[in-house]
Amino acid sequence: MGKLRVFPQKTRDLAWRIIDDETILLSFRGKRVRDVVYTLNSTATYIWKLIDGKHSPEDIAGRIVDKYGISPRVALAKLRALMKDLSGRGYIYYP
Repeated sequence: MGKLRVFPQKTRDLAWRIIDDETILLSFRGKRVRDVVYTLNSTATYIWKLIDGKHSPEDIAGRIVDKYGISPRVALAKLRALMKDLSGRGYIYYP
C-alpha cells in the first residue's frame, strides 16, 4: 500500500496578515493575549503560504530544501515541529 498523503489547511476562524516577510495570526478562541496573537518568522511564513490544502508535508519539505538548501531530513523534521505547534494551537487542521 502507498503512503497516505495528507494536505493540511488553515483553520477558518483565524485572521492573518503578512507584513514584510513575517505573518501575524489572530485567533478568536483564546482568552489571553498570548493565546490570541501569534507571529511567524520569514521561514515559517514561507511554509504558511504553502499550507493551502494542495500541498502535502512532503511537498512543502521539498520546497524548503530547494529554497534554503538544507537536507530533506532536516527540512521535514523542522516542518513537522512547526506543523505540530500550529495544529496544537488550532491554526491548521488535516481534513
